[in-house]
Order: sequence, then C-alpha cells, then structure tokens
Amino acid sequence: MSKEFGPLTLPKSGKVIFFREPTGGDRLEVLKKNPAGSDDYVTMSELADLYIAAKCVTKVDDKATIGDYKFTFQSWSNADVAYYKAVFSKMFALSNESLDKMDQVVDFLLNGSGSADSSTSTT
Repeated sequence: MSKEFGPLTLPKSGKVIFFREPTGGDRLEVLKKNPAGSDDYVTMSELADLYIAAKCVTKVDDKATIGDYKFTFQSWSNADVAYYKAVFSKMFALSNESLDKMDQVVDFLLNGSGSADSSTSTT
C-alpha cells in the first residue's frame, strides 16, 4: 500500500485529511471511466487531474473515504478543493529539477543513438 500523507488541515472548513500518492493505475481507471472526445480534451484533462486527486484522499476527519471518488469534493468549498489540489500538485508533479534532468536524459538518449537525425534543442 502507498504511503499516506497528512494530516492536512483544509483552510476554509478545518477538515483534516490524509491522502496518498497517485499511481498509473489511478490515471488509467479515471480515463477509462471518463473517456474524452477530441473537442473536450483540455477540459477532460483538467477534470481527470481533479478526479485523480480526489481518488487519492484516504481519510476525512478520521473517516476512511468510501464510494465514488467523483463525489469526494461535492461538499467541500472551492477554497478547500483549490488548496488541496495545489498541495497535491506541488507534491506529485515533476519539479523543475526533474524536468532539467529529463532534458539531459533525452539529450543523452538522442545523441547516443548514433542517428544522424538526433539534434535537439533544449530551452
């Protein structure tokens, strides 16, 4: 089982929550249950990120979350949702350091491939 993080006290309601790191399986499940059409890809991407964050909430005020993750935030204020989502994103998104390292890895892989077509530019 994943490591649980918390307690995190939400600023508006004072609810105390615990949550876990998302998995690739969380993303796949959310995307399977909520397929996106080409016209609404950006909106669906934002919604999927919100659902994934909701799916990772494990406890609210010492009560385990149960039921459909789509309703986790239903009774939360927008301020609490935004606060949790910001904390969650900061913890689990790629950092600038990770992005820089990724650029180095990509440059190495492309330049080490021996291909005459392996020029890259990093900004």
